[in-house]
Amino acid sequence: MLFIVAACRLFATMKAVGFHFAGDSMTFELRRHARNVHSLKFKLKTQKDVQSVMLLSDLHFDNPHCDRDLLAKHLDEAKRRDAPVLLIGDSLCAMESSTDARASKNLRRSNVQPQYLDSIINDLAEWLKPYYDIIAVIGVGNHETSILKRHDTCLVSRLCQLIRSGGGIAQEGGYGGWVRFHFNMYKTVHRSNTLYYHHGFGGGSPSTRATNHFTTHYSAQTCGNIDIYAAGHTHWKEAVPVRKAKLNGKNKVELVDVHYLRLGTYKDEYSTDGLGFHIEKGRGARSLGGYFVNFTMHKKKGLKRTVEELS
Repeated sequence: MLFIVAACRLFATMKAVGFHFAGDSMTFELRRHARNVHSLKFKLKTQKDVQSVMLLSDLHFDNPHCDRDLLAKHLDEAKRRDAPVLLIGDSLCAMESSTDARASKNLRRSNVQPQYLDSIINDLAEWLKPYYDIIAVIGVGNHETSILKRHDTCLVSRLCQLIRSGGGIAQEGGYGGWVRFHFNMYKTVHRSNTLYYHHGFGGGSPSTRATNHFTTHYSAQTCGNIDIYAAGHTHWKEAVPVRKAKLNGKNKVELVDVHYLRLGTYKDEYSTDGLGFHIEKGRGARSLGGYFVNFTMHKKKGLKRTVEELS
């Protein structure tokens, strides 16, 4: 009896929680296995089909320096490609409440109101409406965890609830977590890749940047059976293939390449009024945007992936 109950619970956690259609054809299926574990299932019809997944971080949407035009341009392209979008933290700054010692009072006028946290969540949810069908997973960053500690409310959970209540599919992710991409072709060819994401840690100054990148490069090499490692937080952008050695099922050492992706931001302090945190600290301009990961599948050669920078 206990086994049956446990099996039913496991089956429930693997139930599809969202679908995306292009016309009458389903392009991907989203499943939630745990808050920090999700999977996306794709059907490729031919070896010429390309399936893209968009990875973004650090939107800082409520910040006056957020380049919303650039963000819309990138999300429009994701929608054109029927590409699911993964956001891996700091979608909001959320630093301007009256009880927040970090507040700079550098607010967008639309958010100057007593219910500050409600206003920024509602603002982002409303702005994202055209993209509800492609926003798949929204992770947590240090700005969101700060609000959780100070105000005992999860901005990401509330945002996802608003998106789902509007017909979207968005699921809450963790500060770090896994997304497995499953690909089926010809009903007989099945392949998968696994992404591990982690919002990031440490500062972005030159003195700590090298240490952070060494640590995350090392994590990409040692973080279990993964194919892609994505991080944000520092607002620096780079894509580096990291070679990893593993022992395969035939007890032979196999060398594989893991794509290490450091995602940029949408907070652009240098092209507007010359004011902002990074300028005050004497730091350089930050990299904007994220990446597409593009997948193709060959019946004999298997699954291939390439990384495409968003511009």
